[in-house]
Amino acid sequence: MSAGFVTAHLDAIEPIVFDSDDEPDWRPLRHDLGIGAFGVNAWVAKAPGDQAIERHDEALAAIRVRARAFWENHVLTGIAPEPTQLSDMNVLHPMESAAPALLADDELTSLVLKLRAANREIAARTAEMDTLEFEIKKAMGDCSELIVHGKSAISWKQRPHTHLDQAALKESYPEIHRELLRKGSSRVFQLKSFAWRD
Repeated sequence: MSAGFVTAHLDAIEPIVFDSDDEPDWRPLRHDLGIGAFGVNAWVAKAPGDQAIERHDEALAAIRVRARAFWENHVLTGIAPEPTQLSDMNVLHPMESAAPALLADDELTSLVLKLRAANREIAARTAEMDTLEFEIKKAMGDCSELIVHGKSAISWKQRPHTHLDQAALKESYPEIHRELLRKGSSRVFQLKSFAWRD
């Protein structure tokens, strides 16, 4: 994906078809836009006025209970909830302090070694995925779709998109480009290479 913003119309994204005609279309935005995150998809009603997501009164009641508890226990008291996911840590600890480096105990050392092993496994699996994708694309050539057992398994099609050419903007309008630049900083979590023996 090119640097900058990318847009796509929902109609240009091929939906995943379900057996039932009553189901809304599921359009995989994450796949078509190359987003490396989960849960970035869109349910689209087949016709204007159709219901895309059914109403679930039990779920709504549970949401209200949790929302009220959050309001009373955290918003009104000003006490932050316990972190439950990785993104919470970036909010709770956005800046490093002048404290000395933390010395890892056995438990923390074990976590670091597990993280390093997982990182290597991901790299190996990513390389394997690249190889498999290469072989499939090599076989498909100019074909836009691959059929497996009568079902559409893979599509390889052109998708229109629009992005801001920052290099051209900088060359043609350097002052505007300079005015729009924004500086910032963030903590970078970096897994370093170090020798280790059991």
